[in-house]
Amino acid sequence: MTSNLQISPNYSQLDENISENKTAKGQYIFFLILTLILSTETFITAFLLYDFSEDIHRTRETGKDGGYPIHCLSTDLTQPTNQAGIASCDLFNQELKQTAQQRLLMDIQNYVLETLGEHNVTEIFKPAVHVGAKQELKQYQRLQKNDGVPTLDRIQWDNMNGQFSQEGLMRLTPDGEIAVPHDGIYFVFSQVNFETQLGQIMHFTQYLYKTTASYPRPVMLAKSVVTPCVSVNSSVQLYSSHQGALFRLEKGDRLSLYVLNISAVRFPQEATYFGAFMIN
Repeated sequence: MTSNLQISPNYSQLDENISENKTAKGQYIFFLILTLILSTETFITAFLLYDFSEDIHRTRETGKDGGYPIHCLSTDLTQPTNQAGIASCDLFNQELKQTAQQRLLMDIQNYVLETLGEHNVTEIFKPAVHVGAKQELKQYQRLQKNDGVPTLDRIQWDNMNGQFSQEGLMRLTPDGEIAVPHDGIYFVFSQVNFETQLGQIMHFTQYLYKTTASYPRPVMLAKSVVTPCVSVNSSVQLYSSHQGALFRLEKGDRLSLYVLNISAVRFPQEATYFGAFMIN
């Protein structure tokens, strides 16, 4: 009995030491895991910040190369050294604000039209739309440099002002495309006017493209070259290109108009326009 009573405390102390070692080992492993997680999060955060700063740098460089007045978004125009840029920056910021408002109104309008279409509210009206070109300042692709190489550019259309008219569910998407609401035969028309200096030789063509939900790559439906316009006692040469034809279109098709040498396009809405209406 005496021997047993002397040995028991030793076993109890050994168990306590083993338990303390396990606890310390568990805390050490937890600390290592926590350190690894924090290190990983720090690395990921640093990488994201670096990538974000690179995106900002690339955006600034792209803006500079494209001729966009991005300095208006970051320059303190209250400083005396920046007073010369106030007029141009005020105009740019005003156009930017107006464009954002028009985009918001367009999204609301398109949502309402889609909702009405789901309930067949506008079935009594045949789809039709007519839009004029946006002002020259809003044709931002004109500011991009192309090193003198002719490129195809999509004309931007104004569905808020001027000669805009719309019936049924025919609408203009935020990307500047005419959206087809129903299957059927449509008459699609367009006109683009160009202007050059006397003696300047350029090639002008307009292209009508269609994109579908099943085949998003644009498909050319038609194209038209220019017809010279007589301009007496003028220092410029005027050209007019127009086209119109019937096409069988399906719901969800989108129509867009591209031109070659957009820098020569005249943007008054009575000179450059785009539209379509359903025949049956």
